Amino acid sequence: MSASTRTQIYLTEAQRRRLDEICRTRGIALAEAVREAVDAWIEMRHTCCSDALAATWGKAPEIEVPSRDEWDAQRDEERDAQRDEERDAERDGPTVPAASGSELPAASSSKPPAASGSTTPAAGSS
Repeated sequence: MSASTRTQIYLTEAQRRRLDEICRTRGIALAEAVREAVDAWIEMRHTCCSDALAATWGKAPEIEVPSRDEWDAQRDEERDAQRDEERDAERDGPTVPAASGSELPAASSSKPPAASGSTTPAAGSS
């Protein structure tokens, strides 16, 4: 162990109980457990950004990432296409799937006007 400096810290009762439990289980001193915890925290919190990037993008260095302008252009094209589809759907009205897989305009919900002239009673009515 390298040279150490004395440091006093305040722990909650729950933290101290848990640390004591860990120390008993592992057979280590409280100071050693605290040093290990501090080392782990420093390692976790202060990982260099370039190291983190290298660990991810470094796995596939041959990958080509499009420029921001290309991303924006693709997004705009997709947004325009969606708007066109919505506009066409509003203009054409609702559609129903046809047996062949293509869509046909939905039948009008309005009833055709009644024919002029006499009406025939329904069957079975007097």
